[in-house]
Amino acid sequence: MKRFIAVLLCVILTALSGCGTVENKTPEKKTEVTEAEEIRAIWISIYDMAEFKGMSEGGFSDKSDNMFRDISSRGFRDVFIQVRPCSDAVYQSDIFPWSKYISGEQGKSPGYDPFAIFLKIAHSYNLKVHAWINPYRISGTSQDMNDLSDNHPAKRIYEENENDIYFCTNGIYYNPASMKVQKLILDGVREIVEKYDVDGVHIDDFFYPTTDEEIDKNEYDEYRKNSGTATLADFRREQVNAFVAGMYSAAKNKDEDIIVSISPASDIEKNINTHYADVKLWAGEDGYCDWIIPQIYYGFENETMPYKEVLEEWCGIVTNEKVKLVIGLGSYKCGESDLYAGNGKDEWLNNTDILAKQLSLLREKGCDGFSVFSYNSLALPNETAEKEWENFKEEMNKITSSL
Repeated sequence: MKRFIAVLLCVILTALSGCGTVENKTPEKKTEVTEAEEIRAIWISIYDMAEFKGMSEGGFSDKSDNMFRDISSRGFRDVFIQVRPCSDAVYQSDIFPWSKYISGEQGKSPGYDPFAIFLKIAHSYNLKVHAWINPYRISGTSQDMNDLSDNHPAKRIYEENENDIYFCTNGIYYNPASMKVQKLILDGVREIVEKYDVDGVHIDDFFYPTTDEEIDKNEYDEYRKNSGTATLADFRREQVNAFVAGMYSAAKNKDEDIIVSISPASDIEKNINTHYADVKLWAGEDGYCDWIIPQIYYGFENETMPYKEVLEEWCGIVTNEKVKLVIGLGSYKCGESDLYAGNGKDEWLNNTDILAKQLSLLREKGCDGFSVFSYNSLALPNETAEKEWENFKEEMNKITSSL
């Protein structure tokens, strides 16, 4: 029944085929990944772009060239570029307003297309570019709709139906159960893949922002009135599943080679029961993602989420041999105190080989590669981080001689 609902919603939203059901695969031991096959990725967030804001086109191009040359020279192959952080755009969009993170003011054009420049330069260094979007977030800093630009789609949606917008302590979010919202987000995905020669489409860990019953009460009540029997939690998972399946279909309908990737939080049960992100389904069946990239941003000594145990848990749920398991590494923690790690809070301060050991272990477990968060930790490292990167590079190079 669950799978049927996801397929039905996918068809309604995308008017596309390709959300078919396949049986679960029995986990098999993966063969060792070769140097050429290993995914070596890095995230470039809006905060990594802070120095790009308000630049002339020439200055933006020069700085972009320096960034991608640096990334390529360090052995990375894939870049996740955050192009839609708050239902706005770091690219020329007919749906979303210009992002304040690129022009300084939401809705204001920088006078050129930043993402088109990113794409051209990154591709010149043989880097694959994945357009990274945050689907449901409207604002992570304000609860005031007046802070949004006049042409922000959330304002129109709010005027039409206030229940499609949710205000919480973390800001403003779309209601994931709204069909109008899901259509908006999927139209945005289609716009990107149609207008730009992207190698992939990427989303991170922002799904349902709350467990509050109010966020989708009207939709769930309507579902129950129409003889729906799923629990609220199952209903919510199906809303997210429908969006993810729709995104996958939208990208693949344009080009089968476009990589669809998801980077959920590292806590599997919290994903499923709090964010309503059905990571076990996405990692076990066709039609949701090509790569799954859990954010295992923890040291080995973390009291509640030690790296080794969390890594092994993720290795156990990727049961679809077509889905690649890529491990997100928290390079931003190098040389910093990890305040939520309990007795392991000083691990990143006292060691300079954590990333190298994490890379060694993920290879040992047969993972398909890694992605580091984020570029600023590479471009603006502290003294400890510099040594971490030296050890990490040495570990990266070991795969060439060992296979």
